[in-house]
Amino acid sequence: TVLDVLTKFDTFRTGPPPSAVKWARATPIQFHFHTNSEHTISGAWYPLELHIVHVVPKSELPGCTTAPGCLSVTGIMFKLSE
Repeated sequence: TVLDVLTKFDTFRTGPPPSAVKWARATPIQFHFHTNSEHTISGAWYPLELHIVHVVPKSELPGCTTAPGCLSVTGIMFKLSE
């Protein structure tokens, strides 16, 4: 499975995306969980966090110098209820 992800080179800009924004292919290669979350959102911890690790080929991502590409991680927080 290949996911399309938006790679941004200027995360502090407001308004329309700059011309440096492009689409890149990121292939999921691994996933794992953390209990409790490794990160917070607005200071809040979560009981479970999922990380999906992707590889983005060097040819798709300017500035990527590692072979076979650079890693990208998507984090998803879970709020559990009874």
